[in-house]
Amino acid sequence: MPGGPMSASLCCATNNDHLHQRMIWREIGRTWTANGFFDQAYVCYQRGKQAMLEAGVTSGAAWACVHLELGSIRSLQGNYDESTRIALEALEMLEQAMQERNEESGYPPVGHPVGHKREEQPGTLNELTKLNERNVHNRDNYNSFQTRTERAILGAPLEVGRAHELLGVIAANVGQFAEALQQLHKALAIFEQHNLATALAQVYSNLGAVHAVKSENSMALTYMQRSLELAERLGNQPNIAIVTGNLGEMATRSGKLREAEEWFRRSLAMAERINEADQISWCNTALAVTLQDQGDLMGAAECIRRSLSIARSMKSTRNIGGALIALANLRIMQAIIAGKLPHEGTNAENVSYSTVLCTRLLMRAMSTLQRAVVVEGLETELVVDFCLVTWRGQNKRRCTLWRKRSGMSSPGC
Repeated sequence: MPGGPMSASLCCATNNDHLHQRMIWREIGRTWTANGFFDQAYVCYQRGKQAMLEAGVTSGAAWACVHLELGSIRSLQGNYDESTRIALEALEMLEQAMQERNEESGYPPVGHPVGHKREEQPGTLNELTKLNERNVHNRDNYNSFQTRTERAILGAPLEVGRAHELLGVIAANVGQFAEALQQLHKALAIFEQHNLATALAQVYSNLGAVHAVKSENSMALTYMQRSLELAERLGNQPNIAIVTGNLGEMATRSGKLREAEEWFRRSLAMAERINEADQISWCNTALAVTLQDQGDLMGAAECIRRSLSIARSMKSTRNIGGALIALANLRIMQAIIAGKLPHEGTNAENVSYSTVLCTRLLMRAMSTLQRAVVVEGLETELVVDFCLVTWRGQNKRRCTLWRKRSGMSSPGC
């Protein structure tokens, strides 16, 4: 009746329209994130939350989705403590929203059915297309909403899975690998149950990366191959870029440097095609290490220069830290080479020019490492690399000083 009270369904639709408008900030933020502009993305998510606050929204699925994006950005910026706190808050709200939705609609709960045991080994693609037959009712209702934003407002399994995945990635970055696998498998269970193929490709890649760090190469390779196969089948270029980079990292660990270089160049080409700045920066650093190990120091230096330039433009502390450690390692290698040059000519203090060059490079390496160590949010692997490079540089420095004093080479230097 004109002028009368709105029906419950109309009121709900109106509220969802308002939330939909405010959720647009999340999509704008995601666009900034995809292009490597983390600060701008952070501002968008904050504006989205502020718009919801002004509308009296302080909880629920829509609020949690924007909150989760804030956590993801803080993780990318290297602030893992804050990111963990935000992700846990978002997860609690998302699970509550899903529970309320399931109770109202009679849908199955998010996750594996009761009695289903999670298999460590990923299934085949054919199995992935069949696994949802037991959840047809749930999936059909989930897909009845036309947009990702509309699904998110009502409480979407995808968002719950993404929260678990983010917690897993953070745990892996700080060296808590058991916790990382636990969270990633929770995400995997949700993505499989709801046949979320794009999300599956990504979580497979992340699972492979964690197993690779643990030197569980067979398991890592299985997950990465499954991720690549699924991503290529979907034409999902961002996931292809990530998993090919992970395969390059794994080949590097195995000493297969030529293969690693091929994977990294393939990843880099894909990342550049879609302008995935974070991946371009990371991949250039990884490629630099591989090129250096093959003796191509000029190629390594160029890759590090590119990585640092992109990371600084993004203000990505973790990529800056990784590139600085790679640069320090390169300078130590240059110092080692300089120290083996013929000692032709000396300066006023009767020190050979090659020794002077070696010392200068080592001092620059140590200065670079000092800049790297203060970077916020260095991943555990990078901290280990930092310690190894520092030890290597200090050892070479001791040899150089000994040679200066004695005019001879110390054994083993």
